[in-house]
Amino acid sequence: MLNRASFFLIALLIGCQAKDEPISSIHLPLTIVKGYGPFIPAFSLLTKEHSSTDPAGAGWVKTYLPITGTPAKWRNVSRSMIVLNIRQLVYQNYVSGNISLEMYSYLQKSWQWQPDELKLSKKPIKCYVYVIWGINSEGNWMAMVDTNNNLDFSDEKAFYPEILEHNNKNVSSTLNEQIVKYQVYQNNQIIDAEIPIVIKQFDGNQFGYNFPQYAKVELIQKGQKHELAVVTSGLTSAHFENASIVEMDGSVQNKVIEDNELIEIEQYITLGGLLGTKYKNKGVDLFNNTVKLEGIPSDVVVYSTQVGYLFQPFSAKEFSTKKTISLESLKGKYVLIDFWGTWCRGCVEEIPNLVTIYKGLDKSRFEFIGIVGEDTSEKLRKFIDKNGVTWPQILSDNSNKLIEIYKITRFPQTVLLDPSGKVIAKDLRGKELEIKLNEIALKKI
Repeated sequence: MLNRASFFLIALLIGCQAKDEPISSIHLPLTIVKGYGPFIPAFSLLTKEHSSTDPAGAGWVKTYLPITGTPAKWRNVSRSMIVLNIRQLVYQNYVSGNISLEMYSYLQKSWQWQPDELKLSKKPIKCYVYVIWGINSEGNWMAMVDTNNNLDFSDEKAFYPEILEHNNKNVSSTLNEQIVKYQVYQNNQIIDAEIPIVIKQFDGNQFGYNFPQYAKVELIQKGQKHELAVVTSGLTSAHFENASIVEMDGSVQNKVIEDNELIEIEQYITLGGLLGTKYKNKGVDLFNNTVKLEGIPSDVVVYSTQVGYLFQPFSAKEFSTKKTISLESLKGKYVLIDFWGTWCRGCVEEIPNLVTIYKGLDKSRFEFIGIVGEDTSEKLRKFIDKNGVTWPQILSDNSNKLIEIYKITRFPQTVLLDPSGKVIAKDLRGKELEIKLNEIALKKI
């Protein structure tokens, strides 16, 4: 099976490489590691399938498949298709006529996705797994996973999902782990594969799932072996397309690796100490089952949203005043860059806290800049007027493309810069942000 295969390590070099010079680009095969390892799992919510009368999800209804074998004595039964590769699912259903051209085009634009049809299977593959849950005759919640992916639950075993404790003490438990058979499309072949899945119950009748596995690769750099882990945030994705990487050296053995230690796509990792070789994480090629690392010459100035790197300078029009605002003009100040949107629940919930903190800041030393993504002028204007947002805002649009430039794929996201423009902290919110700014304010100028 694919997930149990151990791949021989080979680096495919792109371009010429002189002796002792950094590799320009390498592709490293993935080897699957079962379990959560040193990573903190999260959970994706099990959601019921949409109905044809649901305007938000009616377009997906034709992609659903009929199932059989639901226990007759269960009540309040729900079903869900857990998608293991969403792009493959969309493509094969578009080819089959189950997804309209309009919806297919919309998803491409929304996901900033240009399908490489040579790396996708026109023939439908099992890139999903069905799950059902309901209340049994004794009044207890139970669940079943279609582990053999035959759409028939009569040959599956029901189980009581472990209840996630309030202190998350059992978050890494793999009780009732199920091994699912599914398919992937690699190197022009449909390949049978297996993946573990864990389902837990939250408060009430809510259920979540994740996949207790990650991948590893090995790289020989200047005679030294480096082992990297390839992992999705929270282990909530079945594949590694948007995976992060982290070096598994002696310093991380027997410790928990936090999300903020992971190197995301388009971010940088240095192997071999401070003077080692710097690589950019270019993501995983699902078709070839490899992770791509791009070597960065030592004399190149690197900008990143990572802690310790210079933040790429910008110059754009402030939303309300229409005056040009630039990062260069803010040199000498601590600057909080807040990537947000009026549509983002987490972003909106944080605004009152930001309003309070901003009022108490010494503006000669601190500034906030909001960069608003995937939004409209009308919604932004109404929101800032209603909520008392007084710090500068920049609407990311087709002109400045700031969200694209900074590779922002999740909201909210904050970056705190020091007076030189270097990132000193990320994703500070609430009390953490207040404490950090107070610490800085107490420092002597």
